[in-house]
Amino acid sequence: MRQSFLLAAGFAALYLATATHTVQGGDTAEFVTVAAQGGVAHPPGYPLFILLASLFAKVAPGPLPFRVTAATVFCAVGSLWVLHRVVARWTGDAAAAAIGASALGASFLFWHWSTVAEVLPGGALTTALVVAAALGSARGARGAKQGLLVGLAAATGIANHHTVVLLLPLCVFGWVAAIPRPLSGRGVLLTTGAATAGVAVGFLPYLALMSADGPWMWGDTTSFGGLVHHFLRSDYGSFSIPNAGATPWWTHPWLYLRTLTSEFFGVLWLLIPIGAAVGLGAGRRTGSGPADRRDLREPGLTLALLGSWLLAAPWLLSQFTYPTEGFFVAVVERFHLQPNVLLAVLLGVGAAWVRRLPLWSRPTLPAVILAVNVAAVGLMNAPRAGWSSNTVLEDFLHNALDEAEERAVLITSGDAQTFGFVYAQEVLGLRPDVAAVAPGLLPHAWYRERLTRRHPDLVLVDAEGRGLPWMGVVALNPGRPIHVSPRLAARDAEIAPPMVPWGPFMRVVRDGESLPPPHVVEAQLGARMATFRMGSRIVDAEECRHTLECTTWDHYALVLDAVATGYRAAGQEADAQRVHAAAVELSPWLWE
Repeated sequence: MRQSFLLAAGFAALYLATATHTVQGGDTAEFVTVAAQGGVAHPPGYPLFILLASLFAKVAPGPLPFRVTAATVFCAVGSLWVLHRVVARWTGDAAAAAIGASALGASFLFWHWSTVAEVLPGGALTTALVVAAALGSARGARGAKQGLLVGLAAATGIANHHTVVLLLPLCVFGWVAAIPRPLSGRGVLLTTGAATAGVAVGFLPYLALMSADGPWMWGDTTSFGGLVHHFLRSDYGSFSIPNAGATPWWTHPWLYLRTLTSEFFGVLWLLIPIGAAVGLGAGRRTGSGPADRRDLREPGLTLALLGSWLLAAPWLLSQFTYPTEGFFVAVVERFHLQPNVLLAVLLGVGAAWVRRLPLWSRPTLPAVILAVNVAAVGLMNAPRAGWSSNTVLEDFLHNALDEAEERAVLITSGDAQTFGFVYAQEVLGLRPDVAAVAPGLLPHAWYRERLTRRHPDLVLVDAEGRGLPWMGVVALNPGRPIHVSPRLAARDAEIAPPMVPWGPFMRVVRDGESLPPPHVVEAQLGARMATFRMGSRIVDAEECRHTLECTTWDHYALVLDAVATGYRAAGQEADAQRVHAAAVELSPWLWE
């Protein structure tokens, strides 16, 4: 127990030292906003994480995004603590347990995504708890109490993230193994009932969504039907996973398998198949030391663990067909955390088996070799893991709102901006006169109602009451300046209205306005960009693959390239190439 605590405390210090102090891309700004001011996050609402994040937002020190991130750190460190306890109980070898937990904790993806407000480290904690409960059943714990523990372990996932369903083989094994022997109807009934009651606890936090209130409320969860709609993720298509169709189904599973040799660098990844083989019953060894007496064979548990890994890694990742360039990798790689917890358990078992080999002159020697390997992984990842120096999104939000004209409408793109502007306006109190409009949410009546409560003059629906496309918003709101994300402007360039670069957005040129010549646009844009906050930047394509701010940073390059396009249209090719070169310097991956 003491060793588990010391290991967890060490990683807690490491993660907090490298944790973000500002909001980041993806969902983090939404989580910070809801944790600080109440409300409902996007489906399914993640009530357990939000409750924990709200607590940390109130009691932890530091900037608000750091305080909410501390909840993520708590989940990640809890995963490592439970993992250490699991391997120690399975093998009787505290050193092997430390190697397994430390190998996971020092790996890039686990470290990186544990230092930002993110729900998937909570899924890692659930995974470790489910393995712990299943191991308890495998080691002889029986009856209603053990069934309840299995159900409660699964309940943490139900209340946090739906990927808990991928742990079904482990949950079923833990439940079946907990039924008392010899089998009796009463034993089956009591154990099953207790396990079911434990699982049901996971649904209780969702009831808090029915009375939630705050500046950001996704959907309407005040009724039971609305709550079920939210829990089932019906806004996304309940059982669908984003499928871009850009790559074959095997692309992301293969990419995942390739990353394992870097995640568990050196000889560490070799311990995983060794641990699996030993757990299934191969290569049994009993040495002379007290820690060596415990049998490492757990074939039922190992099969269930491998079955859960197959669902959580190859199967789940095969459902994503995103490209393997840019931020799409970051979208998918967060889902590596759950299966990597399962592999870290097997890695610890493999380390225990290796430590029992008779070739070692001293039992501590293999532990030292493996510990050095783990330390090398940590040193290798230290320069790039964590978010403590990343201010790209928060800088962008300030830049965009500082440059927005009075009562402007900002047509945004992507989750980072959708949630980022909610955070900037609701938490930081910036520019309440500006209406930040996310086109992807306009089909939802609840979103349109939210916008019109704050900006009653906005027209967001057509004559039939349907949500407008973004160009419809431009056409039907002539009284407001319109600023458009350059990504949207470039995507719909053939049918979009005339625009001019304006800060990190493009400004729609209204009827009757003259389009200034390129040299004037460049001078005005240059003057604005000279005042921008740029506390950090995204350096290269590799960094772009591990951050959700890449598409936000690209705005600076895209507005510059729009100036180059203007020069090219005016026949000034030399100036076009000069400005384009500056754009390429900011985001080279856009033109690779």
